[in-house]
Amino acid sequence: MSDEAPIVFTTSPKLSLALHGDGPAFEEAMRAVGPDKTLEWLRHRVGDAIEPDFLASAVSAWFDAGSDDERVMARVELAEILQDADPSTSELLWEASMRDGFQREDSEQAFDAVTHLAAFAEETGDPDTAAEYYIDFLNWRREPGRVSDPEAVHQAFEEVIRLALASGQTAAAARFEHAHAQFASIDETGGEAASEGDWAPESPPFSGWDQD
Repeated sequence: MSDEAPIVFTTSPKLSLALHGDGPAFEEAMRAVGPDKTLEWLRHRVGDAIEPDFLASAVSAWFDAGSDDERVMARVELAEILQDADPSTSELLWEASMRDGFQREDSEQAFDAVTHLAAFAEETGDPDTAAEYYIDFLNWRREPGRVSDPEAVHQAFEEVIRLALASGQTAAAARFEHAHAQFASIDETGGEAASEGDWAPESPPFSGWDQD
């Protein structure tokens, strides 16, 4: 019996290979092959699950984006369209959106992507990785000058605690419950750190339970 991997047909080896990388690298591959090849490759992957004209419009919007904001909206639209029919590609687009949001210091963009990436991880039975996305957001938000709606921080804490309990990590859940209570106290008293910067400068960065 041969040990060779089966040959899988792909309309774009470059894009198929990029599936094994990160989000920004996947978008670079899209730019390299161009809109026609990208659309052909996606159509081959999704089959009849997405109406062809709808998919073509979303791909065109991504390539035709003339500004960062337009690219953000086009990326999100394409990721949402592909979410059920091609979750692997959708996940990479959400990762690209998260990294772009962090880089541009756009907390809303970054957190929206974080919630989708965490959902992907949890759906595939990996609550630890799901929690890491929220923990990364919390640590990013604590850096000097970083701004967000306090509600995003509350939600991130709540999700980490829920995921810790789902993983049987009661000590980690208690640790994050304590940290959340500290943040909630600052938010309730109207402290500026609830919206900008590090609300717990005396504490080290948060870490997941696999690092305990």
